[in-house]
Amino acid sequence: RHRVHDDPLILPGIQDLTAWVDFSAVAEAAQAAGLEVAGYVTQAHFLLHGGLDEELTEFTSLPQAEQLELSRQVKLLTLPGEMGESFKCIGLARGDIDLPGAFRMSDRTHML
Repeated sequence: RHRVHDDPLILPGIQDLTAWVDFSAVAEAAQAAGLEVAGYVTQAHFLLHGGLDEELTEFTSLPQAEQLELSRQVKLLTLPGEMGESFKCIGLARGDIDLPGAFRMSDRTHML
């Protein structure tokens, strides 16, 4: 059941904060404000090339039930049929910065 709150963080981890975002409009507004689009990638790409593997280094030492739950969560966040392709990440920057690895490869800025 959906409810509207004045405070979007009133129920962290429980309520859905997702929204459809016009990333082309975000990019245009950012550029008008003097920012550059540093990268635009899928959530899957951002997570898989942004250090998710480093967060999973202790995976094999976890109890089997925890391994299964963690696997389920990673699949939900990264598989194309789940959230991996539906959700996107945009990086905005001012000046010359070193981009995170997730934005260096498979950048989809041309699709904005």
